Amino acid sequence: MYIQRGILQPSGDNFVDYHDCEAWFRSLVEDFSLYPLQTGYDRYSAQYLVQDMRSYGFHMDDVYQGENLWPVLQEMEGLIKDGKVHIGDNDLLKIHLLNAAIKMSTERGRGRLVKINPNLHIDGVAALSDAFTVRQKWYDSIGEQLRNE
Repeated sequence: MYIQRGILQPSGDNFVDYHDCEAWFRSLVEDFSLYPLQTGYDRYSAQYLVQDMRSYGFHMDDVYQGENLWPVLQEMEGLIKDGKVHIGDNDLLKIHLLNAAIKMSTERGRGRLVKINPNLHIDGVAALSDAFTVRQKWYDSIGEQLRNE
């Protein structure tokens, strides 16, 4: 269902083939003339993808998932609630948003993204938080080009 709607593209048999990811990003440039200004990624096991993407010319920015993203998650939530972020009919992302929660640290008063159940998926929310991290980091220099309105 998600593949037919263009929301998902299959990759690998038992794990993501990062060559497929790079090919998708290259297709943005080569097929659609879309040039990502910055590309955020979770540094966990993305080494070869990052090297290949950098050699193609993409600007890569690593994002460490954890409590350090608390300000980003707060901003992301606010923009979603204010209707400033439009995810259209992407039901898969909606499901991932419903599968996600914030676990607060009592010592630091900061939260981090977690699954509400270990069997559920929140990859879409993690990717969205990566994108918002890059947006927040680069907003002063790239600014209005990063708006989603």
